Amino acid sequence: MVAFALLALFYRRGLRHENVLGTALICGAWLLTALYAASDEFHQGFTPGREPTVMDWCIDMTGATLALALQTLWQRKSGRAESAAQ
Repeated sequence: MVAFALLALFYRRGLRHENVLGTALICGAWLLTALYAASDEFHQGFTPGREPTVMDWCIDMTGATLALALQTLWQRKSGRAESAAQ
């Protein structure tokens, strides 16, 4: 969960540098993370002793969703605090 939370934040940062903004930034980061998590689950099907499960994908995406949501809330809150101080 933590690894995919960090991956989502890194995707968001990377997309921001490509001038993707707003909701498209968050959706893009989430979608890229979802695709990577799905490919990871697919890969586990070829690894001895492992098997792909939808539940694992859901756990990975819960981490990504929480990370993106918390960062968005934090940025909004800090943005309001900065504008109120001016």
